[in-house]
Amino acid sequence: MTFKFYLITIILVPMILLTGCAYVSPQTGIYYSYSEMSSSSKDPSRIFAAPQHIPPQRPDPSYKEPEPDTRPIIALTFDDGPNPKYTDMILDSLAENSVHATFFVMGKKIESGLPQIKRILEEGHQLGNHTWDHLDLTLLKADQVKQQIMSVYDCIENLYSQGPVLVRPPFGFFNKTTKSCSDFPLITWSVDTLDWEVKNKDKVVRLILDNAKDGDIILMHDDYLPSAQAVEEVVPILIERGFRLATVSEMFEAKGITLEAGKSYFRAK
Repeated sequence: MTFKFYLITIILVPMILLTGCAYVSPQTGIYYSYSEMSSSSKDPSRIFAAPQHIPPQRPDPSYKEPEPDTRPIIALTFDDGPNPKYTDMILDSLAENSVHATFFVMGKKIESGLPQIKRILEEGHQLGNHTWDHLDLTLLKADQVKQQIMSVYDCIENLYSQGPVLVRPPFGFFNKTTKSCSDFPLITWSVDTLDWEVKNKDKVVRLILDNAKDGDIILMHDDYLPSAQAVEEVVPILIERGFRLATVSEMFEAKGITLEAGKSYFRAK
């Protein structure tokens, strides 16, 4: 038994030492066998034996940096909603074309428009603040202006943990008091479709196509059927003409413009 054990030992131990033991250095990522290690130390971090050859990694020659998006940008914006019927029609058209817009909602319509507000947020659009009662803010006292703006913000924040960070003053009217009472940027427009007045799809489409240019904020309303029909028709044409349709905040960010509280903006230029 002693001779057999001795024979097995002298055969197997060298095989284990030669074939079963290796180490990858955490400092270099290089593979070493224990036969390459210094006999005076078993600390792998002190091993400096020549490593096995590992070919250097080269960058993928097919990789290219993404090209910057140089398309002209416009922002479609919708006031006075949400509307239980027409807001959904507009959202459907935007989704079909994979574009985003900004919806300035009225506080008194929030409760009836909760399904539409949920869609607006879930589908990547921007929610804006159009005050609670749609009053001329220039005729109100400071505390009333604050109440009209913050009541909408607080209501949306309580529902969705984030209130709207842009304000559109009703009728586009504002003064020094309005600015000083707003904790958010005031967003007006550079292209007025007059959709609330003409209530005609073809006229709205033509007005947009004749006037839209890079950096424009386009005013529409989501509580009229012709407006919803105009969106369905005009969005694919705008895309075909090379426009990028974005939210207000996305457009200003793309232009490198920081929106500041209490300041007014009518286009991104």
